[in-house]
Amino acid sequence: RFQGCLAVPSDGEYTLSLISDDGSRLYLDGSLVVDNDGAHEAVEVATTVTLTAGMHPLELQYFDRDGEETLEFYWEGPGIARELVPSAALTVNETGANLGFHHVGRRVPANDNADGDLLDLTAEYALGRNPYVASMEDVGIRLEAQDNGTRLTVTYDRPANQASIDYWLEVSADLQSWTPILVEDEVENVTYGWERVRYDHLEDRPGVGIEGGFVRLRIWHHDWNHETTTPICGWYQTTFHSGYQTHGVSLNAAPIYASTIAAVDLEAGRLTMTSGGLLEQLGGGDYYMELTNGRYEGHRIDIDVSGSNDQVIALDLRGEFNTLAALPESGLRFAQTVIRPHRTMGDVYSPTRFHGSTNPAAADQLQFFSGQRYEGYFLLDGGGRLHWAKVSDAELEDENGTIIPPGVGTFVKRAPGMNDASLLVVGHLRDHDFMQPLREGYNLLAPITPLAASPSSRGLSLANGFLGSTDPASADQIQLWLGDWIEGGQGYQGYFLLDAGESIRYWTGSNDEHL
Repeated sequence: RFQGCLAVPSDGEYTLSLISDDGSRLYLDGSLVVDNDGAHEAVEVATTVTLTAGMHPLELQYFDRDGEETLEFYWEGPGIARELVPSAALTVNETGANLGFHHVGRRVPANDNADGDLLDLTAEYALGRNPYVASMEDVGIRLEAQDNGTRLTVTYDRPANQASIDYWLEVSADLQSWTPILVEDEVENVTYGWERVRYDHLEDRPGVGIEGGFVRLRIWHHDWNHETTTPICGWYQTTFHSGYQTHGVSLNAAPIYASTIAAVDLEAGRLTMTSGGLLEQLGGGDYYMELTNGRYEGHRIDIDVSGSNDQVIALDLRGEFNTLAALPESGLRFAQTVIRPHRTMGDVYSPTRFHGSTNPAAADQLQFFSGQRYEGYFLLDGGGRLHWAKVSDAELEDENGTIIPPGVGTFVKRAPGMNDASLLVVGHLRDHDFMQPLREGYNLLAPITPLAASPSSRGLSLANGFLGSTDPASADQIQLWLGDWIEGGQGYQGYFLLDAGESIRYWTGSNDEHL
């Protein structure tokens, strides 16, 4: 028995037919419309019904007593020649005045999450997603930069004519106060009873601007009496002046997959997930798995793409950017994970947004700190090539695909004599703990969110293992680059973690005589 919805693309008369061996029945909107019941060879029964565009609750019953097994469901209607009903026109979502979804013969709460991804049942239903397959290609909404990073749009797809559901967008500058956007700019009908909703010029909405903001979709299901939101997307703009400034990737590429760990193979370094859907999302490039709850929340391990399959994640336990050297013997099962593409130099610092040259001194540059020294890159523009290249590389190989690991900061040097350049970063907000690797000595770090941060908000405390002292040279330190708030500034503003007894433990200026 299949229960779900038939997505009807337009109003009109439709001929629905079942060919089955043995019996079958088709119920639509609660009524029996095709009765092909009984024990028999393959027989076709058809009927013509008038349907409105949108989602229609459907139940298809079938049994086979013996012999051949056949079940085929056809339709024909306005603009549709007779064909097997395509999978795009069938969903597993159930409509009606219900408090939940049929799941293994029982009712489940509207906030249930059977596949362990980032959308609960209400969001999956409202967006026409399969609640048993982790389909995370757009985390519900798609936030995109247009017109060279000067305009922002949000789009999402949903089943048409969902009368029992309200949808509205919300924007925020600080993740605390949210402003609703109740009117869509455009609703476009697409194939088989689906529509695409579009919001334009997000940067002009109240409370936010092109310099930064956050957006999410809020969903209210009246019949289920449940409200939910999609994961948060965001954007921030940085303007680079002549000279050096620091920059960091504070938003992630959207996860391609999210699910819950069902089993752990320690020896092989493989995780079996509760839901399939991974293989169709994996493409070229590099990916990492991040744990979003549980004992190891915030840890990350690179993915072995070639060894993974639809429901099994193969881990690269020797990955350069891992925060776990080995899989722990316990604490992983039932933890939720996401898989994200690594962000790369060419992805974040698009060559079209910067000034290039064949001479490194005349080009924009990026510098990454390795713990001992800086590795410099410049934008090569010449001889038919436009890409980032290592300053030290005589062959000037293309480095656009070089990974920028999570939490790693960058020095950006604007070429002398060039006008200011603005860079807009768009991505997905991390809403869980983040494990920040720290080596002995200096670390060039990126903010984990595009918001003002403090030592306290970043967890830089004695309780978390940081070292304090009354002597700055013996304590952990923070240094902020002056060029980030003083145009053309050079040097650092320093702070150290003071530990002078029970009531005198805090961060203070390295040159502050009053501490």
